[in-house]
Amino acid sequence: MKKIIPILAIAAVSLMLAVMPALGETTTTTPPIEIQATVTVTAVCGLSVDQTSLTFGNLLQGGTSSVLTRSADLTTNTPTTVTIAGVDWVGVNQAHTMSVGQTAYGVDVTPGTALTTSAATLFPSSSVNEQHSVGFQVAIPNPQPADTYSQTITIGFTC
Repeated sequence: MKKIIPILAIAAVSLMLAVMPALGETTTTTPPIEIQATVTVTAVCGLSVDQTSLTFGNLLQGGTSSVLTRSADLTTNTPTTVTIAGVDWVGVNQAHTMSVGQTAYGVDVTPGTALTTSAATLFPSSSVNEQHSVGFQVAIPNPQPADTYSQTITIGFTC
C-alpha cells in the first residue's frame, strides 16, 4: 500500500504544474470570440379549397338554394388577407343574366353577404394557418327566364 500513495501524489503534482504558469511568466487573457449568426425565415403563403365547383341544382324563379359549403385552408406564416369577388350569372342563352349579388356567402356562418364584382375581405388578415368553412347560397329572382346559368367566383389572397 505504501507504493500506491506516492504514485497518486506524483500525478497530482504533475497536474498542478501543468496549469500553473512557469515562474516569471505572466498569463494573458484573450477576449472571447463572438460569432454573429443570421437566418431569414421564408414567407409561406398559400390557400386551398376542398372543391372548386358549386352545383345548386334545379330551382324555381323566386326560390333559394340550400347552402353549399367549401373548406378553405390558409397556410401562412406572414400576414395574409383572403378576398372574394364574382361576376354576374350568365345563361347558356347569353341574353339571360342574373346579378352577381344573387349569390350570398358567409364564413363559418350562414351566408348573408351579397357577392360583388369588387374584391371584399373573406376573412381577416392572419399570420397563422387557419381553416374556414365558406357557405354559398343563390336566390333566383322572380321573374327569371328559364336557362342554365353559370358564375365565376374568385377567392384570392395577398401576402
